[in-house]
Amino acid sequence: MYIKSTTCYSYVRDKGNIILPSVRQLQRVASGLNVTPGLSTLANENYLRGRCKELKDHEKQVVLQIDEIFIKSAITYKCNTFIGLTKKGEAATTIQCFLYSSLLSKNKEIVSLNPVKNMNAEDLHSMTLEILSLTEKVGFSVVCIVSDNNRVNRNCFSKLCNGTIKSDIQNPANNAKKLRLIFNSVYLIKSIRNNWLNQKDADSSLMYPDPSGFSQIRKTSFSSLFKIYNEEMNIVKLAPKLCLKALKPTNFEKQNVKLVLKIFEESNVTALNILIDKLGYKEMFRDNAIFIKHILDFWQIMNIKNPTKRVKILN
Repeated sequence: MYIKSTTCYSYVRDKGNIILPSVRQLQRVASGLNVTPGLSTLANENYLRGRCKELKDHEKQVVLQIDEIFIKSAITYKCNTFIGLTKKGEAATTIQCFLYSSLLSKNKEIVSLNPVKNMNAEDLHSMTLEILSLTEKVGFSVVCIVSDNNRVNRNCFSKLCNGTIKSDIQNPANNAKKLRLIFNSVYLIKSIRNNWLNQKDADSSLMYPDPSGFSQIRKTSFSSLFKIYNEEMNIVKLAPKLCLKALKPTNFEKQNVKLVLKIFEESNVTALNILIDKLGYKEMFRDNAIFIKHILDFWQIMNIKNPTKRVKILN
């Protein structure tokens, strides 16, 4: 009751009809509870099985999300337990997170939070297999795994695919089912922007194959967006969302998806097409417009939440 509503708990306690412990006593007792047990503990298994029983059959189709949280390396002693230690007895620097979210409902749940240090692909692969086995055991059906495309996650996916990353494999916990492997679309679009921004030549040029025919190679230049930005400093803007923060983000601002979407924006495509002849960069502006349009289409398709929404994009 206290976790759900502190006000409700205090009200019931103050009425005096039921003798309840003080808030301080509750906090003292609760601080010794392990609310994020390890991969295979009985408490964790029983909790997930109980959650699964509360759901309808269609809600048990879930996506397993893998992510990491970087933490300050520290070990504390609390309630007869050392907190912040890995299984190897080292001070953890990262929390490896496993979460599931239902495909057909808003139901979400943390499966496991694991303190780790210097995580490698072998460790993550082993954890992932245990999590898949646990979720299948308690009654969930994992349809796909989603993660960032960093090196450790890529190598883990490669191990799941026996050497070469594939879009789908047989579920290691249930060979009768398929398991899809997907990289996080938010991470991908940030990676595309960062790679484009970090090109070393004067125009920050990025070569890419034309999606309509991979034999044709096009060249897109980040400097063309600066040209549009400088051209529109004192007039009604064709690309109103283009700003200096989006063009020159700090390392911290590179994590901001909103700034990424100011680059891959429909109005930028329109501005590039309109200013082709005026500024005299016909080929550069044309290739940039094509590039931004295709990345924008990818982003919109990946974010469709309704089967009938934005059908024209797929055409």
